[in-house]
Amino acid sequence: MDNKYYVYQHVDNDGSVVYVGMGSGARVWRVEGRHPAHKEWMLARMPSNFKWVIVEEGLSQREAFDLEHTLVYSGAWRFNLYNKDRKPTANYVDNRRPVVNTTTGEYFNSVKEAADIYLLHSNSIIRSCKTGIPTKDCVWSYYDPT
Repeated sequence: MDNKYYVYQHVDNDGSVVYVGMGSGARVWRVEGRHPAHKEWMLARMPSNFKWVIVEEGLSQREAFDLEHTLVYSGAWRFNLYNKDRKPTANYVDNRRPVVNTTTGEYFNSVKEAADIYLLHSNSIIRSCKTGIPTKDCVWSYYDPT
């Protein structure tokens, strides 16, 4: 497992958190891919007045995503452009759903688990579950373990 991810916060001059994110490498400092207002805020403070906090590091991508998700939905941060009622993306929700390989009859606790075992990208299994189109000669479907 590759534990190279971290969760971070961008902090305003008054100490208030304005953004929560996850990343690896230099993501905490990079302005590329940011909302224009967030990018402008960052550039106005760089390099000497830019403040950040690493909340936790040494995480897997999944651990970082889960922690980021928890922190984002625990407050209303200026540059996280959604509110507490926003739901995770469809692929995030689908990635955690139990699946069955209908070709072999194997059951898995999650798409992620099946993807790891079959050396597939999770999106390939999700697409097969939604369309019935095989991936690596197997057809997948969601199931309810209860």
